[in-house]
Amino acid sequence: MKKGTIPVRRCTEQFRSANFSAVADFRADVGERTITDIDIAALKVGHLFLGQAKVVIEPDSLYDRWKVLGKLHEAARQLDRTLEALPRFRDALLGRLGNEVKLEVIVPFIVTNSWQFTGITVPSYPVVDFSYLAFLLSGATPTAITARKEAIVIGNANSYIRGRQPTAEEMAQLIRRPIYEDSFPEGVRRLKLVKIGPYKIHLPFFEMEV
Repeated sequence: MKKGTIPVRRCTEQFRSANFSAVADFRADVGERTITDIDIAALKVGHLFLGQAKVVIEPDSLYDRWKVLGKLHEAARQLDRTLEALPRFRDALLGRLGNEVKLEVIVPFIVTNSWQFTGITVPSYPVVDFSYLAFLLSGATPTAITARKEAIVIGNANSYIRGRQPTAEEMAQLIRRPIYEDSFPEGVRRLKLVKIGPYKIHLPFFEMEV
């Protein structure tokens, strides 16, 4: 099984649950030759989302982070080829998605399993992680934790979308500019390795630049 198949298929199902037409692992064939492949393709109201996935080992050093960035640049080059060849297989892709629509917006993006890279661009494509996409597609409602004298209260904060599911426009905006940027505009994402007995845990945190 191809590395990353399970999270890609799960993400595709999440797009479908949010009323997007979606397919995973679409092979763009022209004649007898496959010219490109798309890990995730989703369509809603004239917006075509094209996602290239890279599943990586969570980096905990500068060298590991450099290696992951190299893989993300590979995904970017794949997206370059996809967009360049899109006119040649557009009708076949829309046929798989089951929609005869006029395309208005194309949203290419890179998706990975590492939260550290959500919010960056490589080199011009937005990078998001699978958990962030799942959050958006399930309602984009964060958890609010309030400390009171008598107890810790856990509830829902205000959603980042208007309805229960994201519109095509909302999805495009939140992929291009993830909410993390607004929450931590000056932060640098890092993972801290904590060892507890025989276990190793990577804890996300923000290092503030001053």
